[in-house]
This record gives sequence, structure tokens and C-alpha cells, in this order.
Amino acid sequence: MFSTGFVGFDRVIESSLFSGGNVILFRGSGCLDVFYRFVAVNAGVCVVVDGGGSFNPYRLGREGDSVGVGREDVLKVLVSRAFTGYQVFGLIEKLWSVSFSVFCFLDPLVLFKSGDMGGEEGLGVFENCLAELKKVSVDKNVVSVVFSRGGLGVFEDVLDVFVDEVVYLEKREDSVKVRWRDRVGGFSIDLDKEQTTIDRYIQAEGVREFSFPFRVQKKLSHFVEVDIDG
Repeated sequence: MFSTGFVGFDRVIESSLFSGGNVILFRGSGCLDVFYRFVAVNAGVCVVVDGGGSFNPYRLGREGDSVGVGREDVLKVLVSRAFTGYQVFGLIEKLWSVSFSVFCFLDPLVLFKSGDMGGEEGLGVFENCLAELKKVSVDKNVVSVVFSRGGLGVFEDVLDVFVDEVVYLEKREDSVKVRWRDRVGGFSIDLDKEQTTIDRYIQAEGVREFSFPFRVQKKLSHFVEVDIDG
């Protein structure tokens, strides 16, 4: 089962969201905050195509550290930068020969809205890309997630044809609001503000067990790590 890397986010959705064959759209101003954490926690099985030139490998490394994913695992993520819409189609075709479980497409519409590929041409190439991506997802039984921060415009109708689920992510001052189907929730971007229970600390910090010297203590610095091997 896949995780978004945020406990508050995972509580809003169901595991069925990430069923093999699904193409999922993460839409809204909070996409980038989710993208790096999602890629980090699924590093060993993830392939990324960056369509907007915004991928930051250093941020991915920091997100990996925050959830206990080692740098050697983060480096296993396959990342390709696309410079044209036609190149996107070529990269999606190459997915047939790659072993992975989840594909992440970051800022896809940047290329198809550009002056070099606008109007009907951009719309047509984008439709071909999504059709191929859907076919890859179904035939290889993998999950594809499209992260789009801006407005969809005329591309929304094309996405409606090929996307199975849409999750809306709205960035607030220090949190992200999540809306999926009829469910609404959220999570804090700053882990220290949200992580207050033992299971959340385990997921956030990559540790396995804590003892609680005092019942009233809430901060991670107040907990004592237990040597579970003896």
C-alpha cells in the first residue's frame, strides 16, 4: 500500500485510491508540498517526469530524512526532465520497459500551455500522452499520479476522460487542506505541530519505539528512545 507521507492526508483517503491502473490527479496550490514527501516515502518504486523544471533533488533528500528514508534509497528515484510536449510522450512510452509501481508527473501543463505548443496542437499531444499513460497504468497494474498546481483551462475536459480520481489540495499558511470525494481533512506542513501521538512520531521520524516518562509530555524532545534489542 502506498502512503502520502502525511498522516492527516492518509486519514482522508482510502487505500483503494492507489489501486493499480488508476490515474490520479492531485490538484491545487498544495501539490508541491505533497509531491516531495510522496516521492520520498515511495522512493524505491517511483518514477518521476518533471514538466515544469521545478524538481529540486535537495528538497527530496530533506523530505527523505524527515520520514526516515535513507539518501541511498532516495537516489533510486528515476527522474526525467521533459522540455517539450512531444518529449513527454516519448518518456511515457519508455515506461513500458521500466520496473516501477508509481509514476509521478509534476507540472505537466507547463509544456502544453507554452507559446511553442498552444491551442489545438498542445491539447492533442496532451490527450495522446494521457491515453498512453492510462494504457501503461492498466497493463502494468501501476499507479500514476499527476501533480498540477495551476488552473486546468481547456485541458480539464481531457483530464476528465482519463483520470480516475481527483484530490484537491489547498495550501494554507502552515497546512494543507485535503478534499477527496465527500471527505475533507488536512495536515500540518510542520511535523512538530501535528505529530503528537506515538504512531505519528514513528512515521515522521523513522523510529520504532518510545517510552513516556510523564503522561503530560507532548514534545518529541521529552521522549526517551528505547533500546528494543535489550
